[in-house]
Amino acid sequence: MKFIEQEPTNIDELKEKANTKDNWKLRLEAVNELAQYDCQKSRHILTKLATSDRVFAVKEAAFNAAQAMGITEKGQ
Repeated sequence: MKFIEQEPTNIDELKEKANTKDNWKLRLEAVNELAQYDCQKSRHILTKLATSDRVFAVKEAAFNAAQAMGITEKGQ
């Protein structure tokens, strides 16, 4: 998979979506968009969701995206 190696222009919006507590579909949308960008902020958000989201679909999508980027257990 080829990643865009820059920060998305709408990173603040994506971060807000990823932190939404009452709508897992918004979090999943954020994960799907963040999965295209390999930058420090998207890696951090994806790692957080992969390890702590309470909805399995979001957690799994974030885990798969992080794994595709080569993120290890400690977020490297």
